[in-house]
Amino acid sequence: MRRLLIVSCSGTKDHAAELLPALARYTGAYYQMIKGSKASLPEIVILSALYGFIAPEFLTYDYNHKMDEDRAGELLGDPRTVEQWESLVVGEFDEVFVCAGAEYRRVIEPLVYRLLTGRTKIETVSGGIGFHRSQLKAWLSRGAS
Repeated sequence: MRRLLIVSCSGTKDHAAELLPALARYTGAYYQMIKGSKASLPEIVILSALYGFIAPEFLTYDYNHKMDEDRAGELLGDPRTVEQWESLVVGEFDEVFVCAGAEYRRVIEPLVYRLLTGRTKIETVSGGIGFHRSQLKAWLSRGAS
């Protein structure tokens, strides 16, 4: 079974001066859960407020760039956003889980629903951040089998 997690970047980061892979750079609650998961990890695509769609191994410097309505609009209007997405999301997936706040989902959801069709089961977080964490944990746990 092929699974995809689409997750927003994190405001909490490792502040090391050197380049770090995105999965190591981001240290927020979602990333603590992902890194601490006992289940085999799904494929992961990250939406960074600064870089757009990136792979977990994408090397980043420490930065502070917030996703807001204006930035989400910029990403939605930039053809490179679709190019990044298409380079990272290749082939069919059985399950997709979107774990991101509202402004990130504004960018993610049109691409998910446009490019992932057919038998793909798509789930998106709802509610507040605490509920997001419990939904992410449950979804990751389902990958344990």
